[in-house]
Amino acid sequence: STLYDLDYHVALIACVFYIGAGDETVNSRRVVAHWLKILQFIAVRPSLLFDFQIWAGTRRHQDLDTWQRMPRGYLGDSTHERTVELMVACGMLAREGDELVAGSRFADLRRIYDELVAGNLLSSERATLLELSHTRVNKTLLQGT
Repeated sequence: STLYDLDYHVALIACVFYIGAGDETVNSRRVVAHWLKILQFIAVRPSLLFDFQIWAGTRRHQDLDTWQRMPRGYLGDSTHERTVELMVACGMLAREGDELVAGSRFADLRRIYDELVAGNLLSSERATLLELSHTRVNKTLLQGT
């Protein structure tokens, strides 16, 4: 299953960093760690996108109906955490507080992303991430995740 495939998760993380994580300068790319986890979880399951967008849009004025739209299943996704730990250990990423930032070997992620785009791979996941890149992330949105 791709859900447990290390290469797949590394590719998803590369997509997150190059689709919605800062501007074009390599050293400014950064993602809040919890946000990265939600993004990759939804990218693999695009059917969750609509409900997530409703939940995110009403986060400050949440009611029981919108609260149920939050994708809670991602909390148990330990494959993602292990992938991030490996990427930090090998220098692709680094931790700065609650954010993941470019590490000394971050250029490897660029090569992975460029190969994905050139081969038209993970097109569904990339389209979902592009749509999610328009969602404003803030600490209130991630509170309790």
